[in-house]
Amino acid sequence: MKLASVNENLSIQKYVKGQGTPKKIDTSVTRINIVDESEYEERSFISIVIFLNDMNTKGGELKFYEWHDDPFHTVRPALGKCILFIHSQHHEHAPV
Repeated sequence: MKLASVNENLSIQKYVKGQGTPKKIDTSVTRINIVDESEYEERSFISIVIFLNDMNTKGGELKFYEWHDDPFHTVRPALGKCILFIHSQHHEHAPV
């Protein structure tokens, strides 16, 4: 397996006060490519979050979950911080 391309479903989110996302998993993108008369499948597996600002107050954290209601890891926003995780990882963005 090697990195083939960037998924065309790029999403840029900007949250205003009180906004966030509920607990969720990200969806994979699958596409079929044909190169030199050979067909192959590309599939996305990894999500990337890059924080574009700092949070001076509580809120905006990226929280990761197992199968229960308590997060097992929380990432505080910081300008330029980059987090990679697999699509199937349950996560939420806490309200800002």
